[in-house]
Amino acid sequence: MDFSIRIPATDERISFLEKYCTSKKELPQIKDYLYKPIGVSLADFNPENVCVRIREFIDEAKPSTFIKLTIVKQEVGYSDEREEYGTGIPGELFEKAKEMNFEKWGEFSTHTFEFQISTGNNHCSVLLQDLDQIGKYLKIEAPDQETLVKTLALLKANESERIEKNAGVLLAEKMELI
Repeated sequence: MDFSIRIPATDERISFLEKYCTSKKELPQIKDYLYKPIGVSLADFNPENVCVRIREFIDEAKPSTFIKLTIVKQEVGYSDEREEYGTGIPGELFEKAKEMNFEKWGEFSTHTFEFQISTGNNHCSVLLQDLDQIGKYLKIEAPDQETLVKTLALLKANESERIEKNAGVLLAEKMELI
């Protein structure tokens, strides 16, 4: 299980990552389609607690995924538990979502660079994410809370900058749905 948190992507932080990362790579572009039960408001099916999505991997032979994420708040950040509903081509998964009585409420694309950094004995990923319609963030994915906190300190992120929300919540807020 990874522990995650987002912080604003500042020029200073990106320069730090460029200088001190152990590796950097561009990840394939993805497009997420977000779902909720038909006729249920996001106030009642809040993506802060549960996020159902179909993820399409753009320009990659990898199959799309249809999953339910249950968000688990941690002392710092969050983690998620995943339940897979299926894999395949987007059209088939859209139909499966409909058959399961889900309706799409939002979608966004993500362009990401992944930086690997070392915090003493541990390594973690810091993703520079450009979330279409939402904004640019650094998402830290760490193997444990200690590494997450150390990485926040390395990136000089104060408590007020911590965004303990998944991208679905950020989109819903931007769309003024929650």
